[in-house]
Amino acid sequence: MSNGYKETKIGIIPENWDVVKLGDIASFKNGANFSKKDVGSGIPMINVVNMYSERPYVIFENLERVNNISTSYFLKDGDILFVRSSLVRDGVGWSAVVKNYHEPVAYCGFIIRARIEEENVLNNYLGYLLRSHYGRSKLVSLSGTVTITNIGQDGLSRFFFPLPTLKEQKKIFEILTTVEDAIEKSAALIEET
Repeated sequence: MSNGYKETKIGIIPENWDVVKLGDIASFKNGANFSKKDVGSGIPMINVVNMYSERPYVIFENLERVNNISTSYFLKDGDILFVRSSLVRDGVGWSAVVKNYHEPVAYCGFIIRARIEEENVLNNYLGYLLRSHYGRSKLVSLSGTVTITNIGQDGLSRFFFPLPTLKEQKKIFEILTTVEDAIEKSAALIEET
C-alpha cells in the first residue's frame, strides 16, 4: 500500500479520509401516503418519476399537488431522497438531492428522505457518491427482493461510504459539476449544429 493511504472496511482510502455510516449522520423518514381524492391542489409532491435525472438532483417538473399533507413531510434544501421499491433491482435506492425549490414541497410514500445532520458532510458530494458505481452497487446490495426489490431505512442506515475532508468534498463536487456542465454544453452544441 502506498504512503498516505489506509486499509478500511470499504477498501483503501486516503489516510485523512474517514469511513462513515449513513445512519450515523442522517435521520430518515418515509414519505406521505395519500388518496386520489387529495390530488389536485395543495402542496407539490415529489414522486418516483421526479428522481431520475442525469444529475443527482430532483426534477421539479410535472409535480402533482396534494391536499392534507403534514408539514413533517416538507423537504429542506439538501435533503436526499431514495426510491424505496423497484420492479428492476437496479432501480432500488436510486437517490436525488433536493436543490433550490421555490415553495414548500413534500414527497410521496414510495420515497425515503435522509436529512444529513452533520456539518462536515456536503450533501452535493454525497449526492454524486450515491450515484457512483460504488454507491449504486452498495445500495442495491442492502436491498431485499420478494416480488419487487425494496430498501428501507435500516438498509440505508447501513450504507458505509468514504468521507473526505470538507475542503476535498467541495473540490470533488466542483470538478464533477464542471465536467457535467462541459458535457451538457457539448451536447447542446452538437444538437444545434
